[in-house]
Amino acid sequence: MICKNCKKNISQKSEFCKYCGNKIKKDKLSIISKIFIFPYIFVMFVIFILMFVFPFVNQNNNSLTKEKFINYMKNNKCNLVNVLDKEKYDGVDFYYVTNKPCPYLASYTIFENPKMQNAFYNSLVNDVKNNSNTRNSREINMLNYFEVSTYGENFKLAASKNNEVFYISVKNQNTDKAVKVAKEFGFYFEESPIGNKLTYIFIIMLVLILMISWWKINIKMGRKGWICLIPIYNILCLSKDVFGSYKYFIIYLIPLFNIYSIHITCYNLGKVFKKSENYLIGLVLCFPLFVSMLAFDDSKYIIEKK
Repeated sequence: MICKNCKKNISQKSEFCKYCGNKIKKDKLSIISKIFIFPYIFVMFVIFILMFVFPFVNQNNNSLTKEKFINYMKNNKCNLVNVLDKEKYDGVDFYYVTNKPCPYLASYTIFENPKMQNAFYNSLVNDVKNNSNTRNSREINMLNYFEVSTYGENFKLAASKNNEVFYISVKNQNTDKAVKVAKEFGFYFEESPIGNKLTYIFIIMLVLILMISWWKINIKMGRKGWICLIPIYNILCLSKDVFGSYKYFIIYLIPLFNIYSIHITCYNLGKVFKKSENYLIGLVLCFPLFVSMLAFDDSKYIIEKK
């Protein structure tokens, strides 16, 4: 931290400058900055709920059992083959596959070995993704539920949860029938239209707040606010304002290293405004919240000329 009176470096915890005796006034958050804290926390919490909780509310969580699978298939006139009668698999407790005259190929497997379950599921994923003439596909990875499906010459779906793996393949004209079966067994994920729309709205709000914050920060650094809206040029200016030279722009062009450089930029952004170490860490770990606070607080832009 720099003493505003004698311009010498002093400890962040100092209450008085040891060189000139000046009382150190800590930068305080403005009223606007304080107001930003709670909306941001609320917005992030809501986005988290919408993106991670809403989908599971709409998922059919019916529990599937061995008996239910066997009885359901028999009631729908599907013959079943117990694969374990022909070949034993270590770590597999149950493995049934449908046979003709069933209109679809379906299998239900229960595992005792998680590694074998992952390997088996991945092999099914490859089969699903290699669907001929694929026109549409989706992949869902959430907590303990994984699902991949494709529409092509066939509809194919593979899903895994807990210690179970479900697979179904059917001719395209019978897709609805296969989806119905998957839903019945709790293996077809249905997204929430309302949840998606609300998520988009909140994300747009978040982007707008970030744009306003960057506009304000550019003004605090002595530039025109609209610079933040111009691709590439805004990064050039940021590298100059944060690192003291335009040449640092090159670090954003190096693959993989540019991810690290983003964190370094956030850290140095706080340093040029003489923020505390805790604040710098906040900028790195929770950038949207702290950058909005930075935009509207009383801090001054100071950078040593090189």
